Amino acid sequence: MNFWRSLDPRTPPANLRPANELAILRERILQTILLFISLAALVGCAILAVTSILTGNWGNLALFILLTTATVLVAFYRSVPYKIRAAAIVALIYFSGIYGYISAGLTGDGKLYMLAFTILTAILLGLVPGIIALIVSVVSTGVFGYAMVHSLIPIPPPNWIANSSNGAEWLISIIFLAILGTITTISLAVLINSIQSSLQKQKSLTRDLQNERSNLELKISQSTRDIERRVMQIKTASDIARSISSLQDPQILLQQVVDQIREKFELYYVGVFLVDEHQYAVLKAGTGEAGTKMILAGHRLQVGGSSMIGWCIANRAPRIALDVGKEAVRFNNPNLPETRSELALPILSRNVALGALTIQSREPAAFDDNDIRMLEGIADSLAIAIENAGLFLSIQANLDEIRSLNRAYLMQGWNDAISIHGDFRYTFDENPKNSSEANNLIQVPMTLRDQVIGQIMLETNQTTLAPDDLEFVEAITVQTALALENARLINETQRKAFQEETVNKLSGEFSRGMNIEEILTSAVKAIGQLPAISEVSVYIGSPGASDLENDGHKLEAAS
Repeated sequence: MNFWRSLDPRTPPANLRPANELAILRERILQTILLFISLAALVGCAILAVTSILTGNWGNLALFILLTTATVLVAFYRSVPYKIRAAAIVALIYFSGIYGYISAGLTGDGKLYMLAFTILTAILLGLVPGIIALIVSVVSTGVFGYAMVHSLIPIPPPNWIANSSNGAEWLISIIFLAILGTITTISLAVLINSIQSSLQKQKSLTRDLQNERSNLELKISQSTRDIERRVMQIKTASDIARSISSLQDPQILLQQVVDQIREKFELYYVGVFLVDEHQYAVLKAGTGEAGTKMILAGHRLQVGGSSMIGWCIANRAPRIALDVGKEAVRFNNPNLPETRSELALPILSRNVALGALTIQSREPAAFDDNDIRMLEGIADSLAIAIENAGLFLSIQANLDEIRSLNRAYLMQGWNDAISIHGDFRYTFDENPKNSSEANNLIQVPMTLRDQVIGQIMLETNQTTLAPDDLEFVEAITVQTALALENARLINETQRKAFQEETVNKLSGEFSRGMNIEEILTSAVKAIGQLPAISEVSVYIGSPGASDLENDGHKLEAAS
C-alpha cells in the first residue's frame, strides 16, 4: 500500500521540503507525466508488438521497449533527484523529435516533439532552461532542414513518409499526437489548477488578513482605551493620595476621598465605614444624597455580619459582587436601588481593620483585578491618613494640654514674683506739662507664650496709632515680655539657689547643734529670712493642746 501511495503525484517524496511549494508543484506535474507516459508506452508496446509481428520489423519494438522501461523506472523510483528525472523525460521527447525528423523529415511528427520539448522544459525546469530548449529546438529543426535541402543527410525514403492512404500510419500519428497533447494538457492543467488554487488561497489569506487586521485594530483600539483608562485611574489615585497626605481633619479627609473616587472612576456610590468601640462599622462619609441620608440616620453594620462590609472587615480581605442581584452576601440598601456591582475593600493598618470602603456601580461586572489593585492602593493610603489624622489630633490635644500647663506655670511664676516683690509698675512722662492734653488711652497687652502677663498703657492725643508706630510698640512689647521672663527666671533661679544654699548651711548647723534650743533657733532664723515672713514661732508641746502656749516651749524670731 505504501508503494502505490508513493506513486501518487499528490504525495511529494521525502527529499522535498514542504516549504518549497514550486518544487512540490513541479514534482507533481512530472510524476503525472511519467505515469501517463508509462501507461501510454505500455499500450504502445502492445500495439507495436502486433505491428512488428505483421511487418517483421523488430528493431523499433526493441527500442520502444527500452525507452518504456526507462520511463517506468524513472516514474517508480522517486528517490532519484528531481532534475535528473525531469531532464530524462525532456531528453526523451527531444530525441523523439530528432527521430521524427530523420525518419519522416518535414512531414513527420518531429515539429510536435520539439514544441512539446520546449513547453515541458519551461514548465519542469524553469524559464532559462525553457528558453535554451526553444533555441535548441529551432536550431535542430534548422540544421536538419538545411542538411536535407543540401543533401548533407539522406532524405527519408518514400515508404517512410506518412502515407495519407495508410490507416496504420494515421493510427500511429494519432497515438503520438494524443500522447503529446495529453502530456502538454496535463502539465498546463496541473499548472493552471495550482495557480488557481494559489490564487484562492491568496484571496482567502487576504480575507483572513483583513479580518485579522480589523480584529487587531479593534483590539488595539480597545487596548488604547483600557490604557487611557488605566492612566487616568493611576493619575486619579496619585491625586487622591496627594490630597490625602495634605488633609488633617478626618471628616473632611474621608468626604473628599469618597467624592474624588466617585467622580474620577465614574461610579454610582462610594462610602467609608469606620469601626467603633462596639464593633460596628459606622458610615462616616458617603457620596450624594444617599450618603447624606445614611450618615444622618447613623447607618451602621455589624462587623462579621451578613453584609459585604461586615464580612470584609472581619476577614480583612476584599469582597466583590459582580451582580448584587445574584450575590448572597451584599450591601442591600433601599437608598441605593441602582447598584449592580459592589466592591468592599478593608482599610488596614498593620493588619488591623480600621474600617472599609464600599464602592458601587450601576454596571454588572464593573470591577476587574486592576480596579481592585488600584482601589486597594487608595484604601492603604487612606488607612495611613486616618491613623496620621488620629495621631495629629492626639498630639494637638497633648500640645493644648502642655500650653495650658505652661500658661498656668507662667502665671503661677508671676503671681509668686508679685507676691514677693509686689506689683511691677513703671511710668514715663516725656512732657508732664502737656499730660492733661493726652486724653486718649491705648492699651497694648504684653503677651508671653499666648498668656498675658501685663500690659502697656499709652496716653496720646490721637485716637489710634499709625500702623508703623503700632508695629513698633508691639515689637518692643514682645521683646520686653521676653526680657522680663528671663529676668524672672534668673531671680527665681537665684532665689532657689539661695534657699538651697541656706538649707545646706542649716543642715551643717543642725549637725553641729548640741541642744534643742540651738537647733530651733537656727531653724526660725532661716525661715524668718523669707521676704514674705514677718514673724516665725516654733512651739514644742503636745499637738492639739488648747493651752499649747502654756505647756509648750516657745521660740520666736522676727524677720
